[in-house]
Amino acid sequence: MYKIKAKDYGKMTGKLQGIRSISSSPVDNPFCLHMSKNPNTICSKCYSIKMIESGYRSRCRPAWQKMGELLADQILEKSEIKPCINTNCIRFNSHGEILNMNHLINLFTISEVNSHAICALFTKRSDLLRQLDNSLLTPGNLIIVYSNPLIDSPLAVEEVDKKGFRYSKIFNVFTKEYAMNKGISINCGGKKCKDCMVCYSQNNINVINELVK
Repeated sequence: MYKIKAKDYGKMTGKLQGIRSISSSPVDNPFCLHMSKNPNTICSKCYSIKMIESGYRSRCRPAWQKMGELLADQILEKSEIKPCINTNCIRFNSHGEILNMNHLINLFTISEVNSHAICALFTKRSDLLRQLDNSLLTPGNLIIVYSNPLIDSPLAVEEVDKKGFRYSKIFNVFTKEYAMNKGISINCGGKKCKDCMVCYSQNNINVINELVK
């Protein structure tokens, strides 16, 4: 019996319109709540938390919370995950963040089940990435994007390499003033993700820079 069904791959709107997603609830995640209290982090400006607290997306909370609990509770078998066949792109953590190692391993399995699609995992949980068993291979269709939590604190590939965790790309966020003063090239923004696909492609662009919204 499937524990993750086709309907659980959410349909995104706005910038992410046209991309399917597996999300969890940030207001029920201790990591998200802790990070959101730090004004130096992009988490302090979390649109997901604000949408839930304002009531705009409050109805999504039960489904996101249920998905987070399912992924964090135990490691799922492939037979318990139904693929999302009507897509070529799936994003993990459009809302929320990885809860624990079970959650992370299950995202690897979801990627394997959806081998026809590119899966992109955006995460700040470098602690969990470091703890991954070396025998657990990253699925070939999974792009791991390390989402730098600090605003105006650019990370380069070499710096992340030294931290010793797996990644495919790095995502930095800047204020407009900082980017202008430092001459930082912004290569994310101005179009929908499905029309850009830099984060969702196995290409040579491994550092992505965006302005704070």
